[in-house]
Amino acid sequence: MRVDPRKVRAKEEEQTEAQILSMLLASHPVARTMPELVRVLEKDRDAVNRALFALAEYGLLDFEGGKTETLRPTLAARSCRRLLQVASKPV
Repeated sequence: MRVDPRKVRAKEEEQTEAQILSMLLASHPVARTMPELVRVLEKDRDAVNRALFALAEYGLLDFEGGKTETLRPTLAARSCRRLLQVASKPV
């Protein structure tokens, strides 16, 4: 059975996006930077950059600043996390 390299890459990129969003939400209100994410995740800069732009496109990430931008989860991302936590608790 052949593995489709496009599907493998898409899965890897989705995992990187999830890792980054999880880190940003966990550390909020403390901001993170791209160099920090590259170091902590042990991923190449291009992979982290693609994930950051995807998260921003989804409306889940805000960039502030210059080249070593400050990265923060948006209100939408924080609200989604809160709602998912509420939904997972028994009533």
